[in-house]
Amino acid sequence: MNKLRLAIVMAFFATVVSGHGHAGPAVTIEFDTPIFSAGSDNVHITFPGEFRGVQTAHVAAGRFTGSATNLVDVDASIFVEGLDSVFMYCYDLYDAISGGDVVPYTIDFDAVMQRTLKFLGAVNSVLNEGKTAHDPYAWVRPTSTGQSAAIQLGLWGKQIRA
Repeated sequence: MNKLRLAIVMAFFATVVSGHGHAGPAVTIEFDTPIFSAGSDNVHITFPGEFRGVQTAHVAAGRFTGSATNLVDVDASIFVEGLDSVFMYCYDLYDAISGGDVVPYTIDFDAVMQRTLKFLGAVNSVLNEGKTAHDPYAWVRPTSTGQSAAIQLGLWGKQIRA
């Protein structure tokens, strides 16, 4: 599998099924405290209700950080910055993660969606503009809280109205 696809899977940890007896590639993530090392922006969003209607919420949007352990059928090289510096974004509006949480995940390599790949490609294109060396993982290295929040909101995509 190519590294970009595997790195993107890391962005989706909040969407994969937590590992309770599921077979397949797995990893345990311990989320940092504070969970947003690159900062976050507080935003007001409106999104489809989990069961019906619409919901609104004030949320912190940004890149999560943590560390990875207990790798099962997962090559450590898929982590862009290594096992001690795992970068992630939330992909599921209906799940919650807090700083200090330790969560086992089964990785679903088929969960990567074309819309997300295109979005992250566009993010990389903008973040690499004018640079002498192309960074294929620019999306995990935001340089401001605004960039971090914008990437998070973009991943939530059509689910929300900011």
